[in-house]
Amino acid sequence: MTALGSVLKVEARDALIFTGSSMLYQLGSLILLPIYWSRLSPADFGILAVIAVIGAFQALLSSLSLDLAITRFYYEWPEGLRRRNLGAIWTWNWIATLAVGVLFLAAFQVLGPLLFSDVPYDPWLILGIVGNLLANLFIIPASTIRIKRLPWLYSAYNLGGFLATSALGLWFVLGLDLGLQGLLTSMIWANLIMAVAGGIVMLRFSRPALRSPGLGEALRFALPATPSHLINVVGSVLDRFLLSQFASLQTLGIYSVSLRFVSVIGALHSSLKMTFGPFMMKNITTDRDRGSELVVSVTPYYIIPYVAVALGLSLFIGPLVRIIGNPEYYDVVQWVPWLAGIAVIGCLFFYYANGLFLGNRTDMLTWPAIVRLVALIITALVLLPPLQLTGIVISRYIAEFTFLALSLYLSQRYFHLSHPWAKLIMLLAAGIVFAVIGQFLTLDRGIGEIVVKGALWVGFLGLCWWIVGGPRRAPRADLALDP
Repeated sequence: MTALGSVLKVEARDALIFTGSSMLYQLGSLILLPIYWSRLSPADFGILAVIAVIGAFQALLSSLSLDLAITRFYYEWPEGLRRRNLGAIWTWNWIATLAVGVLFLAAFQVLGPLLFSDVPYDPWLILGIVGNLLANLFIIPASTIRIKRLPWLYSAYNLGGFLATSALGLWFVLGLDLGLQGLLTSMIWANLIMAVAGGIVMLRFSRPALRSPGLGEALRFALPATPSHLINVVGSVLDRFLLSQFASLQTLGIYSVSLRFVSVIGALHSSLKMTFGPFMMKNITTDRDRGSELVVSVTPYYIIPYVAVALGLSLFIGPLVRIIGNPEYYDVVQWVPWLAGIAVIGCLFFYYANGLFLGNRTDMLTWPAIVRLVALIITALVLLPPLQLTGIVISRYIAEFTFLALSLYLSQRYFHLSHPWAKLIMLLAAGIVFAVIGQFLTLDRGIGEIVVKGALWVGFLGLCWWIVGGPRRAPRADLALDP
């Protein structure tokens, strides 16, 4: 086996463990979703979307972007200082998380009625903010597990969290028939369990402290990235906020449910980052030239799962929703394929536009974020009122393409990487072509349609492997660094 093939084998093993547990979690959540449909209305999912909007800002202010600093500096810290540096970051994360949660509970007594007039502060926003607070306590533990490359530990906590969330959710929603209040209450308890689990992880790998030798460096790296992340958060939730202003909770709920299906791509991304991020940093930090060549050679293999999952959503969402048979949610079918495409474009930044991160120019991240936000605001305000969901989808495509283009330009300027762009273009084009073909394969019997589309999807995987080339045809197989 070639050196590059050995690297791919190790990366594939870790990625499979990280991704497998996350995908099981996400797929399990999607299986539960139709069960909740029997007790929750699209308007209830609209309320959940509003809580998610608030939660995005809670997460940003709670983390202070220090999870990025762990990824960036962990392998540069002297081994004897890693425990203390991690402990200091974790301590300040908990302080910030609790402070931000209290601030949001107080502020949204006033802001809630102004921003989300259809969603009462008590009980919905109170329950949502508390649940978000507890979820944010796991940010630093998750980042630590990722950078230390502990896929089995991650899987254990991930699947344990799924079991807790599912059992509590089914009990409160179905068993006690508490509806939306039961679902939010179950999320609070499940997030509390995960916070305790995260505390156990950090006590094993860190030493809590208020100061450490690496804390200042971490803050100087992370805080300049916070404005860009804030702008990105605004951009990521602006669609739902604008829908809450210009459309009904019913429409927002349909959009939110569609995003829940597409969130499979987000879960995949979170998992694959746990292997690609440390792999990239370790190799480029060790030897910039050879490491960079190795990273760009491996990158196309990471793109295949994104395009494959997006195609799978496009092919199977129709028969799945029709088999479930709840007419209130049939509109989901037409939106999932389009939103899946947006999700894939959003994930490409991490693999192809990471030059600002590698070049320690996180201050420049603000500009692409501003451009994306401006593009989204202008196009959404023009297109949303007359076109509703169609307007939001068009606006998001324009904004994401604009963001990726500018990010690619800046990335290559500050840390050039010679990516095989033709492979990326062919992968994306193949996904689009197969998705279009799938739209013409609608059959009367749902099972028959799933079988036919399943064969189409398998054929697509084979084509992807041929496009990328497989380990034996990958360039520069001798450039792999020692594990």
